[in-house]
Amino acid sequence: MGAEVWILLAASALALQIITVVMRREHKTELPYLALVALDLGVLVFTIATHRQSSLAGKVAASLAAVMVLAPRLIERLERNAFGRDDLAAALRAAKLRELVVPGLGATRRRRQIANLIEARKGGAAQVLRRLDEEMGATRAQDQVTTLLLERATVLFMAGRFRECVEAAAKLGASWPAEHPVLGVYLVRAHAELGEVAEALAVLEAIEKGAAGKDPGALGLLTQARLTLLAFAGRQADVDRLLAGEARALLSAQARDFLHSVARDHAAQPAAADLGPALDGVAARAAESARPLVRPRRTARVTLGLCAAIVAVAAAMLHGNLLAEPQASALVRWGALWRPAVTHGEWWRVVTAMFLHGNWEHLLVNGYALFMLGRFTEEVFGPLRYFVTYVAGGLAGAAASTLNVQQAGLSVGASGAIMGLLGALIVVLILRRGTWPEAWRRALLWNLVLLGAIQIFIGFQLPMVDNAAHVGGMLGGGAMALVVAPGGLIGRSTAARAVLVALALVFVGGFAWAAVQTARTPLEKTMVERIPQKLAAAGERVWRVPAYWEHDDEHDVLYDPYFADDGMMLPAHAPPKDPVLAHILDVIAKNAPSP
Repeated sequence: MGAEVWILLAASALALQIITVVMRREHKTELPYLALVALDLGVLVFTIATHRQSSLAGKVAASLAAVMVLAPRLIERLERNAFGRDDLAAALRAAKLRELVVPGLGATRRRRQIANLIEARKGGAAQVLRRLDEEMGATRAQDQVTTLLLERATVLFMAGRFRECVEAAAKLGASWPAEHPVLGVYLVRAHAELGEVAEALAVLEAIEKGAAGKDPGALGLLTQARLTLLAFAGRQADVDRLLAGEARALLSAQARDFLHSVARDHAAQPAAADLGPALDGVAARAAESARPLVRPRRTARVTLGLCAAIVAVAAAMLHGNLLAEPQASALVRWGALWRPAVTHGEWWRVVTAMFLHGNWEHLLVNGYALFMLGRFTEEVFGPLRYFVTYVAGGLAGAAASTLNVQQAGLSVGASGAIMGLLGALIVVLILRRGTWPEAWRRALLWNLVLLGAIQIFIGFQLPMVDNAAHVGGMLGGGAMALVVAPGGLIGRSTAARAVLVALALVFVGGFAWAAVQTARTPLEKTMVERIPQKLAAAGERVWRVPAYWEHDDEHDVLYDPYFADDGMMLPAHAPPKDPVLAHILDVIAKNAPSP
């Protein structure tokens, strides 16, 4: 994978990052960060336009792109995990790092808020509140006043001053719990601590009606709020049952211990009977929200198995040295999609090609994409339907690649199958409206479509990329999703499962058959015996060469268009460096008719 590929990938990632920030409406608070991203994108576009991808500027810009795209996500996860452990010191360290990587008002404000929470927890709430009051008195911008009021209420909560927290929150208006769900959760607890279960229930319902109630990323937040309300309402049985189930994974050990303790202490004094039906609804929604809409399985066995398979094949082919670049003859010998061989009987190559990769970078990119997208898709489809869809996308991509006669080169890689997963997810998100929150579904659908379009665009820009396999795989995966996806044509009956099992067994049998054929078919047999031969003149004599060889009129030589760079030509000026190809060329030369 050359510098051109990395530059295009980096530019595409930066463009997607800009679109994502704007769609999340964070561009006003992250203007300095967006300016840096746009500047870096401009440098990358310049290197592409001037064909200077290998320059120092291109390499530095691509490296910065990786940091600016990946680092914010990693830091956000670190901060979230720190809050989940109630480790505010670790959260502050993450916030400071974020302020360096993603400069802007939003990052600065976040870092300051966490620092204030730490100070308040240590007994310095009075000093923090005094500073916040001074800032509110000095500002006239309404959005800043609202932010300071939110921070003030949060500090009061952290200090255990629940009545003041409720009074401060009341100044924000009736819509604020829906707009600021984190503080809303704090207010649920504050009202509950004061014995105001009905008021806590009203705040929870306001949160549920807002964006958090439709955002899968807020499942943990909502579950915590619901369980807090149930615990203070004395619903010990509900709390114990929920924490013994899937809700357990959404909360920290400290939060679970707290909820168990509160529910036990309040069990003797349950909430008013007239709140019973409403609390029953909260318990039901808590149980439902604890079931993630789409959360990658921790044991995504099929995805992990496929990732292990492509790594194992690369290790076996390269004798354990994954950083080595395989020779063309090795790729063909191990089952690369080589069109002359496929069209003359070696159909098993459409299977084996999806397990091979051209170099370690190719393997790394596809392995990462498969791991990230595969776990996600396996959760949506289920292991069996996912496996069938993956293989179908890979086969469709290989078939499209075989039919694309303009692609002069070997074709290897799992990208056709991975694009099949992308196409399958797009189809499911289009057809299954109502299954997921609409805003979340639209955002995910947009991102997947954009990702597919960027991938295909890159394919058109780089001749070495087999774009036919990408497009074919995407269409094949989408078509298979119409049939086998949950809610698809095949349905969910026992007969449907039997069909899926049979199809999966056929695919597994196909893998085994392809492996046997690979082991039994030397390259010499394919090139000299299986592919038809022709007589052609070059260098003042007639040669018997494979039918797909071409004639170079300028140099008067016959050459193999797939292995021309390896020296496969007659008459030969020098033997190929690859000993396998050198031997085959010698056999072809000896098969030539006598002059």
